[in-house]
Amino acid sequence: MKPYLLSGASGFLGRHLRQQLPPEQTLALAHHHADPTTESCDLSNRQAVLKLAPADTVIHLGGISGIPHFEADPGRGWAVNLSGTLNLLEQAKRAGTRRFIFASTYVYGPPLYLPVDEQHPLVTPHAYHRSKRMAEEICEEYAHSSEMEVFILRTFNVYGPHQSETMLIPTILNQLQQPQISLRDPAPRRDYLYVADWVQAILKILERPVSPTSVHYLNLGSGQTISVSELVALIQQQAKTQIPVTYSHALRQNEVSVVQADIRKARVLLDWQPQISLEEGIRSLCAS
Repeated sequence: MKPYLLSGASGFLGRHLRQQLPPEQTLALAHHHADPTTESCDLSNRQAVLKLAPADTVIHLGGISGIPHFEADPGRGWAVNLSGTLNLLEQAKRAGTRRFIFASTYVYGPPLYLPVDEQHPLVTPHAYHRSKRMAEEICEEYAHSSEMEVFILRTFNVYGPHQSETMLIPTILNQLQQPQISLRDPAPRRDYLYVADWVQAILKILERPVSPTSVHYLNLGSGQTISVSELVALIQQQAKTQIPVTYSHALRQNEVSVVQADIRKARVLLDWQPQISLEEGIRSLCAS
C-alpha cells in the first residue's frame, strides 16, 4: 500500500501539491497521460478505478472544475464529478484507505453574513456547484459507512503560477503589455489564497493522526476580500504599470457580489493559516 493516491495530479492544484509529496510514495493519476510520472485513469470508469493500487491516503483533486468547463460538456461533468468521486471512494473503502481528502468548491451562494463559515446555508444555483455539493454528501456517507476519515475542503479563490489563463489574475497579468486592460465588472469581491498556502493546508492534514469515521468540512481561503478594481490597482502597483482599465459592466448570471472565508476552523483543527499575503503573491507572479 502506497502512502498517497493523488487524483487530478496534472491540474493546477495537483501539480503544486505533487512537488511536496515523495514521488516514490505517490500514485499520481491524471485523465490525460500528461507525463511519465502520472498514471492515466478515467475516474468515471468504475472498473478501472477499482483496479487501482491501494493507498493509505487518497487526495481527490480530479474532476471537471469551474462553470465554463462544466457547461462545455455537462454529461461529462456529472459523470466525472459524481461517478468519479463515488468510484474513488469505493476503491478507497475496499482498499482499507484510512483518510480521504476531497477538494470541493464554494457552495454558499450569496452570503447571508460575512465572513462565511462552514455552517452557512448552502446555495448551489449552477450544476457545477450542485455536482460538488452532491459529491460532498457521497464523501460523508462513505465516512460513516467505513473506517475512513474524510476532509471536505471548500476552497475559495486559489491563485498562483501555472493557473489557467481564463482565471481573473492571469487574465489581468496577460494584459499588462497591452494598450489597455479590458475586464467585465469592477465590483465583485473575492477571497484569494496563494497556492503554496493551500498546499500547506493539505500537508497539515497529512501530519495529523487519523480519526476514523469522522468528517471535517473546512473553508480554505485568506479571510480577506478584495474587489476586481482594487485587485487591478494592486497588480499595477506591483508591476509598476499605469495602463488604462475599461470595464464592459457585463454581469454574469448568478454572480455572487462578495466572497470572504471564515477560516477559524482550519486554524484550530490544522494549526494552519495563510503565510503569503496577496501583495506578496502578486509580486511573485509579476516577477516570474
